[in-house]
Amino acid sequence: MNLSIAVRLAVGFGAVMLLSLGVSLYQMSSFHEAITFLELVTQRDLFAYREVVEIAHGRARLRAMRETAVIRSAIPGPDQQFSGERATLSQYRDTSQQVIAVMSELSAFARERSVDSLSDDRRIRWSRMAESVSHMMELERGIQAKGEALFTLVEQNRTAEAARVHYSTMTEYVGLDQQQALIEALIAEMTEIGRSEVQHVYKRTIETAIVAITVMLIAAATAAWAIGASIGGVLRRFMGFVQMVGQGDLTHMLPELAGGELSRMGAHLNGMRESLRTVATQTRAAAENVNAATAQIRTTAQEQAAVAAEQLSAIEETSATLTEITQSGAQITARAQEVERNAQDASGISDQGLTAVAATVASMDSIREQVESVASTIVSLSERTLAISEITLTVNTIAERSHLLALNASIEAAAAGEHGRTFTVVAGEIKRLADQAREATQRVRGNLGEILQGINSSVMLAEEAAKRVEAGRIQTEATDRTIRSMADAIQESVQAFQQIVAATNQHQIGLEQVMQALGSIRQAASQTSSTTRELEGAATNLNGLSEALVEAVRIYRL
Repeated sequence: MNLSIAVRLAVGFGAVMLLSLGVSLYQMSSFHEAITFLELVTQRDLFAYREVVEIAHGRARLRAMRETAVIRSAIPGPDQQFSGERATLSQYRDTSQQVIAVMSELSAFARERSVDSLSDDRRIRWSRMAESVSHMMELERGIQAKGEALFTLVEQNRTAEAARVHYSTMTEYVGLDQQQALIEALIAEMTEIGRSEVQHVYKRTIETAIVAITVMLIAAATAAWAIGASIGGVLRRFMGFVQMVGQGDLTHMLPELAGGELSRMGAHLNGMRESLRTVATQTRAAAENVNAATAQIRTTAQEQAAVAAEQLSAIEETSATLTEITQSGAQITARAQEVERNAQDASGISDQGLTAVAATVASMDSIREQVESVASTIVSLSERTLAISEITLTVNTIAERSHLLALNASIEAAAAGEHGRTFTVVAGEIKRLADQAREATQRVRGNLGEILQGINSSVMLAEEAAKRVEAGRIQTEATDRTIRSMADAIQESVQAFQQIVAATNQHQIGLEQVMQALGSIRQAASQTSSTTRELEGAATNLNGLSEALVEAVRIYRL
């Protein structure tokens, strides 16, 4: 590769950065997909729910208009006990058309979603909703026709016929209520499916993020290894060449490299090798001359060489011993300090850790018992709530029947004329109480639905808490094992301290050897002083040869 080190590093870093950017963009795309999915699910389900609520309110208004019209027509004379304006046929027709328009809008929306929904399960439920809404529209159109006929009969003062028409519309309301309940159930199912699908998208996004990061790390490690291998191989060849030169082998040369800092370094190393070879040649010639001059002083130097050898042996022994003492002393100091710190810290931490683990285990058991108690209480509360719901259904049925009974009583009282006027007031009160009971039961049913949702959420949270407590208990057991491993490490530290004591004894023996060696050096130094004078003449002859050697090595800078 002809690239320089800087370019190689820049290329590797750039590749890693581009890969990181790609991974980041991919993750942003995944999170955008998840957020878009969640927004679509929320907006569509919320729109359908609002439409259903608006339909329910519209149906309630239409029903109130019909009931008010029948009751007003059944009571002779000015109906002062009723507040508000009398509903007309045009108002009823407009309100009914508005309700049908909302149903049509919801039906069209459901049909569109049954085609472009985000999953097969939701498409099936959107299709079922479209069918239910269409069926509701048919029923509502039939009720609208009967309602218009009812208002016509009321305007013609045909009270009995109007009451019979109203009663027939009330029986058809059961089918509308069933379809509306089915639509609400479908919305709830789609909401749950959407929540599950959002969780699936979130899980898939996390998994892809882990895979992408793993790929990025592998690619970065591969790039770092490739750059290191391309540079390290050349550097290893350079180190081998320098080692051979240091050992005195000047017969090899580095191969030429193609460009870059490493190529220039190889050229400089080859130049250094040529310079050393030249110096070695000149030094060898000078050394031969020195050898001849040395022969003249060999006889005189033999005695001094023996003494010098003895001194050298003693000095080497002293140097080696002092080196061992220095290294051993440093090791003893560091090891002793480390053992002391580790022993103190580990002792305190292990005791505290074991105490904390015991307390944590006790807390985990207590929390688990509390969670189980809460779950049991929630289940009991759910059963009681279901019982209350059944009671409210019974009350609602009674209210409906009381309402019809009051309506029939009003009709009969109207037919009785002046004699049934008092009974008309009683029937009105019964109707008002029935309406209040029905509204109360509806509110109770709504509150019970919210309570059941909260109970279900609480049960899920309690189960999740129990799982987390169990995971905490497992982690606590792992912590206990770790602390016990720390106690074993303390025991190893004690053994290491015993080794330090043994090393200290060896240092004492070494110091005694140093003292003996120093005595030998003093004796040898006195003998060397008497023989040094005999070497003065030979030193004069060596002076000229030393100057030649200095000239040979002057090309080096020290």
